Amino acid sequence: MGKRVGELCGLLLLGALVFFQNQLYARPFAGYESVQTVVMSADKKIAPIASQILKNLPTEVEMVFLATENFIGDEVVFDHALKDHGADLIPHRFLHIFPITTQMPYWVRDYAPFPLVQSQPVDGNTFDAFGAIYWKGNERQPTDTTKMIQTMSNLTGLRMAALDQLFLYGNLLADRAGRCFLVEEKTVYFNSFGRVDSVELNPTYLTRDFQCTKIVRIPFDYLGVGHVDEVMTLINDHQALTTKKNVKEILEGEGYQVELLPDLNQLGYSYANVLIVNNTVFIPEFGFKQDAEAKQIYSKYFSKVVSIDTSMPAAKGGGLHCVTAAYPQKFN
Repeated sequence: MGKRVGELCGLLLLGALVFFQNQLYARPFAGYESVQTVVMSADKKIAPIASQILKNLPTEVEMVFLATENFIGDEVVFDHALKDHGADLIPHRFLHIFPITTQMPYWVRDYAPFPLVQSQPVDGNTFDAFGAIYWKGNERQPTDTTKMIQTMSNLTGLRMAALDQLFLYGNLLADRAGRCFLVEEKTVYFNSFGRVDSVELNPTYLTRDFQCTKIVRIPFDYLGVGHVDEVMTLINDHQALTTKKNVKEILEGEGYQVELLPDLNQLGYSYANVLIVNNTVFIPEFGFKQDAEAKQIYSKYFSKVVSIDTSMPAAKGGGLHCVTAAYPQKFN
């Protein structure tokens, strides 16, 4: 009975999607919607991953690399790194922006402004993306983050606003009904030395600025950094994948049809951490026997499945979703 009620609630929420879009001036972009631009950091360490994405991107999608201001002389080096992995003669562009730190981190998903989908303006105010304060180590750096977002807005032609709120966008997934999924408020961050700090997140700005219709919390009871993209991915308006049985129950309560992925139960090694670009999905490959099972599951939902060795970011606690950001808009 409880499951049926959950499914009914989910259908009602999805059925109200048009109503919400007509009433709200913006909603969070759902990662399974149409993508126009994929963004990565111009970091040589992830050139092997970037080259595989470049070679398999749908033709209508552009790749843009974020780089620090002093990176201009190193573009040739990065291009050579891409070509070394077979991505030569594939067009891409660089955006030179203010660095968050002395080096541009490759965790683009966490600090790149989160895209919005517009319906109608309210009081003439519309935005294409919201940025937040990026947490690096145990220091907040809001000034550099604000500069980065302002510069990125100028270079892309998108209307971006910097919110005075600490948040890492690896801990945010949304669907087209405006539901926002995130790991519960207390999130633990790690660096190469182990545990850094825990932060009490205040997601009220998600309902205020992003206009989330509902915040669905995922328990932080697993081995990880506390980001939602470690444990689940949304395939479309009514289907989802997860590595955790309790998350499956939560999603089913929201009306989703859910399939379980293999659960490796290792920090950074997750088959839920993927990049969806229209009808193509880029999934991790770790050299484990479960790789084939994960690819078979994704093949049910996407016409093209591209497996990429993500051992390097996995060893640092992240994956394909972490090192990329997808936008529904073209950059100018």
